[in-house]
Amino acid sequence: MSAGDLRARIRARRGALELDAELEVPAGETLVLLGPNGAGKSSLLDVLCGLVPLRGGRVSLGDAVLEDPGRRLRLPPHARDLALVPQGLWLLPHLDVRDNVALGLRARGASRRAARAGAAPWLERLGLVHLAQRRPATLSGGEAQRVALARALAVTPRALLLDEPLSAFDIGARREARTRLRAHLDGFAGPVVLVTHDPTEAWSLGDRWAIVDGGRIVQSGEPRELCRHPRCAQTAALADVTLWRGALEHGATGWHVLAPGHSLALGRAPGCAPGEVFVAIPPDAVRLRAADGAGVTRRAVTSVEIQGGALRVHLDAPESGAAGLEARLPLSDPLAGALRPGTSVFASIDPEGIEIYPVHA
Repeated sequence: MSAGDLRARIRARRGALELDAELEVPAGETLVLLGPNGAGKSSLLDVLCGLVPLRGGRVSLGDAVLEDPGRRLRLPPHARDLALVPQGLWLLPHLDVRDNVALGLRARGASRRAARAGAAPWLERLGLVHLAQRRPATLSGGEAQRVALARALAVTPRALLLDEPLSAFDIGARREARTRLRAHLDGFAGPVVLVTHDPTEAWSLGDRWAIVDGGRIVQSGEPRELCRHPRCAQTAALADVTLWRGALEHGATGWHVLAPGHSLALGRAPGCAPGEVFVAIPPDAVRLRAADGAGVTRRAVTSVEIQGGALRVHLDAPESGAAGLEARLPLSDPLAGALRPGTSVFASIDPEGIEIYPVHA
């Protein structure tokens, strides 16, 4: 049976969280769900695989309807032909690695011998052959994660759901693990939905991103476009920019943007018409200086972090309801040694380094 597209209109509740989201993942594509803790990312996966019931909406995979409350149709998790790799992994402690990988095949009615035979190629592909007779308690976090992935793939599911699949790997092993997982996803014919907090992981593994907050998808699209034109605080954080929302105006003194607590003169015609706009400001477009001057505002430093050979400087908002700013300053800059939380600096924004785009595209 071909994989088919995964489509879901989700209205559900988990505890106090209301889920209201729509997903469409074509076969062969990986959709990454990103967002803060408690946003509902893992809960959306649990709805798809049948662990949380719909209150309204519909879930389908190809031509098969998996759940439709309006028709009183709800397939149980084992009948949905989806495979989930959960955060907790759920490896059975009394089974060795080989039988954990074979577990899904056994659940589908295969004999012990046939299930082990079906598991063998996946032990090979994920580098687990030498661990085949080990129990989960003796495995590292990364090894256990590979066992869970092999178990999911061994049943040849039509769709794959991955919840923080690389979270157990240490930093040194994560790069290789991403490469391995990308190769497996490239060879998987069905739709994939992957939850992560790691922007590097999202960029390496995802074809599209969906930003989740409060049980809803607040922005979705191709990663490069989302990072270039963020439309919410979560996407702005992933894109490493400060996001303002304001009004683009053209008057006697030229083009400028008015945002809460800010007035930014552009000195050039932007690529959009006057009206409500977003302004995405990367930290490299923010200039810091010790003295007052034209086009600068006095700001208090709220925090300072070292990032490589530079300082990441967080500046306060000029008034309640306004956005702060973040700047990147080379450690070689004479000002760097004087920056501490609570000190004051003067900040300006280079209009050539920012992106301006309409709120209502």
